[in-house]
Amino acid sequence: MGGLRKHMPSTYRTFVIGTLALTVLLYWPTSREIAELWQDTDRRLYTHGWLVLAVTVWLIWRDRAQLRSIALAPPTGGWCVVALGSVGWLVGLNAGLLAMTTLAMPLLVLAGIWAAAGQALARRVAFPVLYLYFAFPVWELINPVLQSLTALVNVWLTRAAGIPVTLEENVIHIPAGSFGIAGGCSGLHFLVVALAIAALQGEIDRYSWRSRWVLVGLAASLALVTNWLRVFIIIVAGHLTDMQHFLVKVDHYYFGWFVFVFALGLYLYLSSQVLHGGREE
Repeated sequence: MGGLRKHMPSTYRTFVIGTLALTVLLYWPTSREIAELWQDTDRRLYTHGWLVLAVTVWLIWRDRAQLRSIALAPPTGGWCVVALGSVGWLVGLNAGLLAMTTLAMPLLVLAGIWAAAGQALARRVAFPVLYLYFAFPVWELINPVLQSLTALVNVWLTRAAGIPVTLEENVIHIPAGSFGIAGGCSGLHFLVVALAIAALQGEIDRYSWRSRWVLVGLAASLALVTNWLRVFIIIVAGHLTDMQHFLVKVDHYYFGWFVFVFALGLYLYLSSQVLHGGREE
């Protein structure tokens, strides 16, 4: 056993990545649904998923030196927690609750690491594993709220611009036509990507938790404002061209990302100005 303990730490990174891969295989029905979402170019909401997965693996690999210093301390009965989590996943699968099954996946990875190696290793790799949530469809639970908020803000902006407007549920009516704030117009994709960038920046630079929350708040604010501005510009373009503008008739998806790039540049500038001395000791 002494020889095993001596050589195991050098393989922790492989063990953690292997646990992640094993979870993908054991809970394949959910893994397959997630992969399909990442390749869904129609909805485009989670097409950044493969990049998030790559970041997770890279973060684990980056910390390989720190992982070597962690001693094994598997808890007694730890696999009971994994079994209970698996039952919860199975219930969600049979009920057709994708949000529930995807919510369980990273937790099952951490539970497996904790059961096999102990709390210290599980805590050390918690951020990379939980980072996967930025690519999982758990965020759609807040999409209706973002839709309503986008509609309300743009009604106010449109009225401030002197354009007659009424709101019926999430449909904005102006004299030239109507704009439905559909699920893809809520700004959820912008928000998730912005939060993922802020969280990654905080982890890479080893900022304190207080500084990380500042980054998250700043990124979320800019993402929401960016989407509101995008929708407002499209409404104004429709008003001025009697709904004949390219952004109205053809495509406004890439226009949104064009605006988001500028917002990202502003975020990087503001974050560098706001955070000084925020790194952890």
